[in-house]
Amino acid sequence: MHTKNPDLFRFHLLVSFSVARYLLCNTPGRQDGTEKAEVHKDLCEKFIAFDKLINPDDAWDYKRRSKTKYFGTPQRDDFLRGEALYDFVHDHTQKLTGHLDSIGMPKDTSKFPDYDAMEDAFTREFYRLANEAVTMWDNARDSIHEPEDMPGPEA
Repeated sequence: MHTKNPDLFRFHLLVSFSVARYLLCNTPGRQDGTEKAEVHKDLCEKFIAFDKLINPDDAWDYKRRSKTKYFGTPQRDDFLRGEALYDFVHDHTQKLTGHLDSIGMPKDTSKFPDYDAMEDAFTREFYRLANEAVTMWDNARDSIHEPEDMPGPEA
């Protein structure tokens, strides 16, 4: 990968094997839904770990723990801010993972994919979308008072 963005390059080094596996398990004729889900989970965890400077094994702590998931639109009052950063990154990056033809993945087995070009394009777009998701999440979280920070009744 050629880039002047040091964070993008570091992220590429962290996820290059996972990206290659993701592209292989999505190749027409080789689709493997289980591996696709596992690798997408791995990519989201690695991005959160990369962004929040934590161990990738601890990124799962950003997964929601209740039935309530974020909802609404970031930057609006109806956006629920819970423990669901992982879910938000996962869902936001599906704009890419659900549309791999946008980075050159052929739709049928008659064409051989250019994995090198797709790996670069996938990494750049995944990084952009995941970064966008974390930024929206952090901005939304910065705009509210957590319950423990709100003033209570006068004693």
